[in-house]
Amino acid sequence: MNMCAFKKDRAEKIKQVLYEISQAVNETLNLNELFEKIHQSLSQIIDVSNFYIATYDPETEFVYFPYFVDEKATTIKEFGHKITKSSLTGRVIKEAKSLLMSKQEMIDYCKKNCDPCDTVSEIWLGVPMRNKDVVTGVIAVQSYKDPLLFDEEDIKVLNSVSDQVSVAIERKMYEDSLKKSENRYRALIENISEVIYSTDKDGHFLFVSSAIKKLAGYSPSEMVGKNGWRRFSLDEVKGNEHLFSQIIDPEHCQYVHDLIMDSVYQLQPFETEYKILGHNNHAIWVYEKGQFFKDDNGDVYLEGIISDIHGRKRADMINRTLYDISNAVNNTFNLDELYASIYHALGRIIDVENFFFAIYDKTKDIISFPFDTNKTDRYHFTEINHASKSPSFTAEVIRTGKRLMLNKKEQYQQVKKSRSTHVGYPSELWMGVPLIVRNEVIGAMVAQSYDNPNLYNEKDAEDFSSVSDQVAIAIDRKKAEEELIKKELIIRTLYEISNAINTTFNMEELYRTIHNSLKKMIDARNFAIGLYDEKLDKISYPYLVDEHNVYKPFVIENASQTSSLAFEVIKRGIPVILDLESIKALIKKKKGKFYGFLSKSWLGVPLKGKNRILGAIVIQNYNQEKHYKQRDIDLISSVSDQIAFAIERKKAETELASTQKELIENAHKAGMADIANSTLHDVGNILNSVKVSTDLINNVNKGSFISMFKKANGLLKQNPDSLYEFLVHDPTGKKLIDYYLKLEDMFDFEKQQIQEQVDRLHQKIELMTDVIITQQNFAGASFMTDEHSTEAIIDDVLTMLWNSLNRHHIKIEKIFGHVPMIWVQKTKIVHVLFNLINNAKDAILESSNKNRVLRISTALVDNSVRIEISDSGIGITQDNLNRIFNHGFSTKKYGNGFGLHNSANYMEDMKGRIWAESEGENKGATFFLLLPLVKKKAHIKVPQIPTHPSPKIGE
Repeated sequence: MNMCAFKKDRAEKIKQVLYEISQAVNETLNLNELFEKIHQSLSQIIDVSNFYIATYDPETEFVYFPYFVDEKATTIKEFGHKITKSSLTGRVIKEAKSLLMSKQEMIDYCKKNCDPCDTVSEIWLGVPMRNKDVVTGVIAVQSYKDPLLFDEEDIKVLNSVSDQVSVAIERKMYEDSLKKSENRYRALIENISEVIYSTDKDGHFLFVSSAIKKLAGYSPSEMVGKNGWRRFSLDEVKGNEHLFSQIIDPEHCQYVHDLIMDSVYQLQPFETEYKILGHNNHAIWVYEKGQFFKDDNGDVYLEGIISDIHGRKRADMINRTLYDISNAVNNTFNLDELYASIYHALGRIIDVENFFFAIYDKTKDIISFPFDTNKTDRYHFTEINHASKSPSFTAEVIRTGKRLMLNKKEQYQQVKKSRSTHVGYPSELWMGVPLIVRNEVIGAMVAQSYDNPNLYNEKDAEDFSSVSDQVAIAIDRKKAEEELIKKELIIRTLYEISNAINTTFNMEELYRTIHNSLKKMIDARNFAIGLYDEKLDKISYPYLVDEHNVYKPFVIENASQTSSLAFEVIKRGIPVILDLESIKALIKKKKGKFYGFLSKSWLGVPLKGKNRILGAIVIQNYNQEKHYKQRDIDLISSVSDQIAFAIERKKAETELASTQKELIENAHKAGMADIANSTLHDVGNILNSVKVSTDLINNVNKGSFISMFKKANGLLKQNPDSLYEFLVHDPTGKKLIDYYLKLEDMFDFEKQQIQEQVDRLHQKIELMTDVIITQQNFAGASFMTDEHSTEAIIDDVLTMLWNSLNRHHIKIEKIFGHVPMIWVQKTKIVHVLFNLINNAKDAILESSNKNRVLRISTALVDNSVRIEISDSGIGITQDNLNRIFNHGFSTKKYGNGFGLHNSANYMEDMKGRIWAESEGENKGATFFLLLPLVKKKAHIKVPQIPTHPSPKIGE
């Protein structure tokens, strides 16, 4: 082969070698394989029997020998050493040019540079490797046998491939570095608890770390390749492709999706907290932080991290729930509101779709259910009697004082073991915790699921238990608070009903007063009083206020043969609460006629008289189910006996009044009208008031808070040696201080009640004395029209009212003109004057005017005697001036509107007139009476004596 052909052939081989070295970067797995491939390729163009590759780090000036093949040496001393010019490799690197040396030249070079030589080859050739004009290493070949093996042509050959070798090595080193970093990164990711993920431009997951399995129960393979954040269509949701959004809790799904899409469009990082649903649909709180990136092609991809924050969130929500429960005691008005408030607070930490409170009454051994959201249980119960022996799971929790969680299979096993029947409708999962206060179980909280057997786990049970103590304390405090309020409410209602016996004029007014009093205790918009006549088997409704029932008042004949709910209460003699279904069942069972309209909540309480049941109080609600509770029964029952007593008493009084009227008429015929009137009416009424006052004082004394004070002192006596510890640190001691502070108000309330009645007794006794003396003067009075002295009658009336007027410091001004005798019925004119003066007194007391003056004057006007009664009271508006004499109209809060109407009738009977004048509110009022003179056989002119000008009231 001639030289040209040889060179051409070698050039082709060099080109082939360069190609192979370039391809080797992608075909080899690591640097060692690349070095072997370079060595193998170079063997085609040069002898590489003794060959090495040295790499150089310019920053550290260290040279490394990652690959060498040598028949004499197994190691290279310079490996990992800082280079010097004394070494051949270092010289090539420092001078950045090829070097070809014979054996003698190498020996001389070593001696000159004080570098001892070990095994010296016959010839050595080294060329620098460059990358962008920077020396990155050396390729060297040598021979221990042939001193002429390499020449200048070989230098050219090696130089022609050295740069390519350098590029290939650097690329491979970079790839290896990336792989090592990636492996370390993956190892790190797989060993942390957070979920790391990345997506492609279409929103599909490229990578999801294995932590997703522990967090949500899904493997990374279930997530990779599936849609992560891209907007999706309904078809995609219905398809087989798993959407990450499907594992997000439904209440958070839309929010998270919108947040991520906004971040995509704005290429902004996002962070958020939300709940996901694991394989068993159990909710877990997570925190996600993500960042969107855009590549050179404008495609957007996402990388992010998801952390499990359920523990922290759980602790935060429990703390917030505990705070809300504690705060609810002060922010709710009654136990019903408290139960609802606690229920909503519990919804933060646990699913309470099917939830109820069970409250245990130890004295009655009854479990009641004051709050229940359970709509699935068809066999729902309102009470569990004999709870200590009940097989129900709720009763077991209360008996043992331990929490209980049972799946459906375990429930059936429990029932089978106890050899009883299942109480209630079986659920897929049942969980209950006791409510304990002062080491005593007062009830339980129960949550259950009818469709998901995995809805609750042990953590949920722990959460449920962790708040139960605070719930129990809240319920216990609210119950104690309600008891105090209830007692005060009962006392006030008893007082109002007792007082109504004397302050009402008839049965209708008594019923209305009873109704108004009960409305302060309970929702009594639809209210009725039914009275039962056992002989006639008849229930009459003398009082009924109902939004639907237009048949009022009405009578139920043959009540025992009808479906009357009131009759059931009367027959049983116990209070009854019924819901709509119970009412329908009772009607179906009785098969008798039903009166009225079906209500959703119905409450009936018997009225027990002295010797028999008089009837029943009926209250109902047409809009709300389970509107009435046990506490409503307790409240109404506590005053029902007083209501029965008031009805019996008022009935007797009405009958007595009827008899009294007959006696008075007979007495008038016999000349005894005033004696009968004053004795039977005035003194009788005053004695009734005395009786009521003494009864009330007795009731207050019996229900005195002193017993509660003794109980509190008993707690102090139990801890005489550790009062400070007891009052400061013991929960009972802390409450005792608050309790003592409340006792002051309780005792003040009792004192006020007793003082009021003592004052009332004193007033009534004085009044009886004055009335008796005055009545003696009226002993000869009758309904007969006769001549009387105006001044004498006015003085007698003032005598009857003197104590009341004097006690309120009302100044009386009498300006009497010289007027003749009047021709009147004394009893009637006394009634009129008594009513007008008493009304004037009330008007003055209601006014803010400190100058309390009542002026009475007489004068002769147009052949009649005019009496003026003026006061410095609250005055009368023009509109009311036109109505004050109408039947039933009154400006007083508790007025009946009969007094002025009767006065007007009496004046008309006596051929007289009555009217009123006033300049308006707070400007006083004047009532005028015109009375006829005594009829004379011969007319005698009586001179009119002018009266002195009367000063204006208030001057």
